Amino acid sequence: MIFSSPGYSYNESNLVDIKKFKGVDSIKIIKIENIGSLDVTELLKTIYLGFDGIFVIISGKKGENKLVPKFNSFFRSAEETNHILYRRGLGNQRIKLFMFDGINQKKLSEAFEKFFIRLIRDGPSPINNGIRRLYTKTNYNYNFDSISIKKLLYATYQASYNYHYRSLFKAKEKILETGRYNADKFYFLLNSIFEAETARKYILEELKSHEPLTIEEIVKIFNFSEENIIRDIFYLKEQGYLEEIFVEIPDKKIDNHIKSLNLEDPGCRYRVNQSLENYQKNYFKSVSIIQDLNFCCHCGLCTAICPVNCSELTQNYLYIDEGKCINCGLCYSVCPQSFSINYLQKLIRKSDISLEYSNILGYYENISSAKTLKYAIKKVGQDGGIVTSLLYYLLSKNLVDAVVTIKHSKKYWNPKISIIDNIVDLYKTAGTTYVHAPILSILDKIDKDKKIAVVALPCQIKALFKGDLFPAKKPFLNNIKYKIGLFCKESFPYEKIIKLMRDKFSVNIDEIVKMDITSGKFVITLESGEVFSYPLADCDLYGSDFCNYCSDFTSELSDISVGSIGSKTGWSSVILRTKKGEKIFNGAIRHGLIEVKSFRDKKPLQTKIEKLAEIKRESSRHFELNLIKV
Repeated sequence: MIFSSPGYSYNESNLVDIKKFKGVDSIKIIKIENIGSLDVTELLKTIYLGFDGIFVIISGKKGENKLVPKFNSFFRSAEETNHILYRRGLGNQRIKLFMFDGINQKKLSEAFEKFFIRLIRDGPSPINNGIRRLYTKTNYNYNFDSISIKKLLYATYQASYNYHYRSLFKAKEKILETGRYNADKFYFLLNSIFEAETARKYILEELKSHEPLTIEEIVKIFNFSEENIIRDIFYLKEQGYLEEIFVEIPDKKIDNHIKSLNLEDPGCRYRVNQSLENYQKNYFKSVSIIQDLNFCCHCGLCTAICPVNCSELTQNYLYIDEGKCINCGLCYSVCPQSFSINYLQKLIRKSDISLEYSNILGYYENISSAKTLKYAIKKVGQDGGIVTSLLYYLLSKNLVDAVVTIKHSKKYWNPKISIIDNIVDLYKTAGTTYVHAPILSILDKIDKDKKIAVVALPCQIKALFKGDLFPAKKPFLNNIKYKIGLFCKESFPYEKIIKLMRDKFSVNIDEIVKMDITSGKFVITLESGEVFSYPLADCDLYGSDFCNYCSDFTSELSDISVGSIGSKTGWSSVILRTKKGEKIFNGAIRHGLIEVKSFRDKKPLQTKIEKLAEIKRESSRHFELNLIKV
């Protein structure tokens, strides 16, 4: 097949003497007049329709300035399509561009001959003969080998409509020029999105022929990982491609496995949305709508992942430069305040049958009280000093290269977001400050080869969880090996906490050496040694507005959750939530850094934590955003 620019005509016999290619009985060359654009989608669609190769003739001279942008655009589309086809086992030279000056017919013929010889070597398109050389080496968590080539190429062609992918691909030069993503990071992100979207489009197409199915039934159909399938079904639902329907099931017919999932409604089924006429136009807006509605929790992840650096976050406001924004939707996809993932995280976590479950605390391995045994940490730490002890263990044993957390600045209670890579600086992070900081905004500064631990609030941990999943994996989030979450009733803007100290305690914030929230009270300790407290419920006016929309008290999506609630003075309450969280906690115990309190019955400790967690959940406000555009 040949695309040619408008106004150029040729005799196909001048291109190549096809008779000299032995063993080729018939060659069909089709000329299509191109309207002046070349898109990855139309190239992939052409290959899907059964063409073995595409030779694109651009009329003009390379030196003509007006042609350079068009040629570069065409070249990027051809190069990207070849890369995609290579990942599908079709070789990487099925698309070829040639700029023809209308004079040198010999060069045109030679270029086409080389292209044709390469096609002969790669063989016919597998969609014609059903044979493909499988390319199974992938870093994108999908294996498409078991899918027929026709279905796979259709899903591939459909995936190219994805707005995340198209926005990023179109803005490649702008993104690389901005400098936040180098070429490796850019293509990791682009390819991750494309492969995930290919899987989603394949799943979507297959589900068209099925009656409504449960998640468990869908997982059994597809040869992908359970987590990926659950993630993709959920995202298709959020984008509007799938819809939920609910079927009443008598309790006696719900088997024990379904009951063990602790789902709100085991009768939930998924089917392709019957009302959608065009599956290509669904997209999310930028995260600016979250700020406009005053829902932004200032986690900072949107500013870290923005490929064109169009967002700026202060302690009080998120600003999006709409002129720079490329509408890729990445920020909205990872925002903890956009679509809810409560149901999704239950589906993913339930697959680990070793975990216990509490309707208030979520999934966990174990709950205990613990304190540090290291004197230097005990002097500067909050409560039991467990967070600092865990970070000390991770750094000293080279399990991580650095820690993302906050440390005290010159204005002691106005924390500085920091990347800590040594024990000396680690001590400067000890102690609790209740001032909110957009800690995830620094993640793009992490070297790609460094292993990282992050200490964060529940809303920030939720952002990291979403960032791992939607719309696909991000390059610098792969560095995060451990997530330590803090208990959090609410946080405070720096200006408001200054006002709180003045209004309720009649003290200057510089006089304070320690703050604590315990037994329903906000407690401060002054340099003089004096201790004052005030009912926490009467401090709500000074808290961050976005805390009113958060229902997570114990950082349910972390590896380890730590707080003071439920434990005695000088001890911390610890919830181990994952295998790797349990592993580092036990490692710190073995190395003499942590002591665990022995309990005959841990239920009283759990009950105390659950009581406050339930209060936060019940008092949180609910909101929904419908940002689907069709």
